[in-house]
Amino acid sequence: MTDYHQIRRILSSPILGVFFCLSLYGQGYPIPAISPYMIFFHQDFRKNHDLSVFRQFYPFEKDRFTSDKTDLPDKHAVFGILPGYQYRSGEDDVASFNFWLSGQMNNITVMAEPVFVSDPFGHSILGTDYVRMNASGRVNNAFIRYYGKNLAVQMGRSPLVWGQSWTHSIIHSSLAPTYDHISVRYNLASIQLEVMSGQLGSEETTEGETIRRLTAGHRFTWIPEHARWLLGFGEQIVYTGVNRSLEMMYLNPFVPFAFSALEGEEASYPSDNDNSAIFLYGRFVINPSLSLYAEFLIDDFQVDPDPLQQMLGYKIGVDGAREFFNMPMTWEAEVTRIDSWTYIHHGQFSTWQNRGHATGYLYGPDL
Repeated sequence: MTDYHQIRRILSSPILGVFFCLSLYGQGYPIPAISPYMIFFHQDFRKNHDLSVFRQFYPFEKDRFTSDKTDLPDKHAVFGILPGYQYRSGEDDVASFNFWLSGQMNNITVMAEPVFVSDPFGHSILGTDYVRMNASGRVNNAFIRYYGKNLAVQMGRSPLVWGQSWTHSIIHSSLAPTYDHISVRYNLASIQLEVMSGQLGSEETTEGETIRRLTAGHRFTWIPEHARWLLGFGEQIVYTGVNRSLEMMYLNPFVPFAFSALEGEEASYPSDNDNSAIFLYGRFVINPSLSLYAEFLIDDFQVDPDPLQQMLGYKIGVDGAREFFNMPMTWEAEVTRIDSWTYIHHGQFSTWQNRGHATGYLYGPDL
């Protein structure tokens, strides 16, 4: 079986990359997650474990990257081109082409990143079946951000990184096809509150009806002043239906999603199209070059008797940096368990997926 997620990681390190720069305003332009500069970011994170990065939107701005390693251009905005190619003996070769424009003006940050891949990898890599001239394309990033003193807002399309594992989180995978959403973050001393609402890709029934799929979530993240540990908890929901509209109740950060069932707002089976999950995550920095982290997921917490009770998932990991045989190296190790019915739901396309890709753990449940 072809591991298309592995292909995506290989394409993240293409054989050729070109960087062009323009002069506009600001210096905190975002760097796309596909960029090889992310290698240096992960290396530096595992060497010093600066937990404040988990309070930032993803993809990150230039000031999160070590300048002496990346040699990023000190311009106010950039235009980048990143071709990629992978030769696969006996199978179709994979070609990709990314380009992006990003920049910052005062407290406003913007980014746009279209991506093209060769046929037949449009669905497996980008989540799109549309092909023209033997290529498929999609806009991976297209957003505008505002950073204030204690308030940050992002609107548009970008990867969502919730959890502690950068690419294999069981809460929300950063490798899933991006979707349009709005996220509001408020910092109150050492605690950050985030409220998110977005729209996933629609699905069509056999009767030709279009099922609209929406999602929402909120979470709290606590990083004490000493920055030795991080604790967070929250919940996310996928709710769907024919002509389903935005549910204002799911935007209230102080009303748990489980209360919608207690208040009679959620329908019961077989028309139950609301699939929620509760999650917790944390990280403890043992020393600057070693940390232990964990993620825990409870899918669709049951408030009534049900033959399928809470389905669980958990991840325990450790990462760090040290020398092996006089060579500096960074490393990461994880163990993951996901129950059989985690992420899965009997409603109308209310399973945790977007455009045929898992939005939770990228390899799915039952493992």
